[in-house]
Amino acid sequence: MTSDTISLNGNEPIAEIDGSTGSTDTTYDMSGARNINSNLTVDFGFVPLHSIGNQIFVDANNNGKMDLGESAIPGVKVILHYVDTTGGMSVCVTIDSVITDSDGKYVFDSLIAGQYLVEIPASNFAPGQPLENYISSTGGGDNTSTGPNEVPGNPIDADTPADSVDHGVYVPSGSFAGGIISDTLHLGEDEPTGEPFDTTALDANSNLHIDFGFMEIFSLGNMVWADRNNDGLYDPSREQVISGVVMELHKVIGYA
Repeated sequence: MTSDTISLNGNEPIAEIDGSTGSTDTTYDMSGARNINSNLTVDFGFVPLHSIGNQIFVDANNNGKMDLGESAIPGVKVILHYVDTTGGMSVCVTIDSVITDSDGKYVFDSLIAGQYLVEIPASNFAPGQPLENYISSTGGGDNTSTGPNEVPGNPIDADTPADSVDHGVYVPSGSFAGGIISDTLHLGEDEPTGEPFDTTALDANSNLHIDFGFMEIFSLGNMVWADRNNDGLYDPSREQVISGVVMELHKVIGYA
């Protein structure tokens, strides 16, 4: 980092302000240089940098956390948004996007303090994409529509230490329609600490708790018909389908 070119030629600025005290006393320069021939305006400011991450995983039992034996999901696109609150309203500005690695992990680094939001866009659920046939974990066990991890407008606080816990909420409409978003993150205020060390981001200014769990979905079907000759086979030339039949699905919790 360098300054602009400085010309010391007798036209130096005078009565500079001491940035540490706000004083305009021309004697504060401890170098011994007299202020009249000094340029005491060459200051350098620095801001701390922050990071956001962590992992996308398969929540096979839909309990809202990554258990031993549950796998990570690589190749998922993750988008970071800056939440601009100037002007009295919140506006999301897209900052960057990354793809999860072979361990399902992602990280956004070199971020300034402020409010952010992480999105798993709907494009990940398209045919041939890594989240095809998956839905967001709800943490509700057999309940795949609601649960403690799937509360619209009130997702889990992403600034609270909760490693390997799903932080995503499905968004049915609006700016993030069909995607999954985290709660708002407040970098520079209350990052969690003590996360497992990540070589790409220093823990002190990182929020490495933003995990997203997904569960695979399946289907059962197919047809009811009048089997006239009781041969167990559907003959479309002689037998008709039966509509209006009520079908019930039962889950077997355990068996001997």
